[in-house]
Amino acid sequence: MEFTPDILQKLNEIDERFKSLNQKTETHLEGLIYSKPITYWDYIQTDALLNLQIQRTVLPDEMVFIMYHQINELLFKMMLWEIDQLCHTEVPSTDFFTEKLMRVSRYFDMLTTSFDIMRDGMDVEQYMKFRHNLTPASGFQSAQYRLIEFASTDLINLIDYRYRATIDRNTPYEHALEHLYWQAAGKDYKTGEK
Repeated sequence: MEFTPDILQKLNEIDERFKSLNQKTETHLEGLIYSKPITYWDYIQTDALLNLQIQRTVLPDEMVFIMYHQINELLFKMMLWEIDQLCHTEVPSTDFFTEKLMRVSRYFDMLTTSFDIMRDGMDVEQYMKFRHNLTPASGFQSAQYRLIEFASTDLINLIDYRYRATIDRNTPYEHALEHLYWQAAGKDYKTGEK
């Protein structure tokens, strides 16, 4: 192998990188001698991903239901990744902000169009049978979706409309959180019981 100026430049950059980490470049280069090349399935962790679907019933369409919701959670994670980058950029440029917002928008487009999988891609009779086996679990319980909501709007917009007039900027968060629309949806409005 010929050590061209480009190769020497890359070696110098690698050396600077490891020096900045208080690491010896020679040690890492020696480690490369014994490393295995990476494959797509190792990098994506395909085996682990494809073994996360565990049915609770014998009904075939429950598998579609599980995978659909897992895909949703992956999309939520992608959205939160973009939102997190925006939140941790002190002064985002207009281009940076627009790009991140467009990415989140595209992920939501995927979610919106994917609901056909639930509506048309499962047998309703099977769904009605395995759904009872999942009670009280609900996609409504997605913590990631709640984080996206918190990141996307003012808290007052998440308050159940029946309580908005009783909550302002001076209201303790504990009180406001008790009246979020999803909290209210899980309670009997008259008794306050779950």
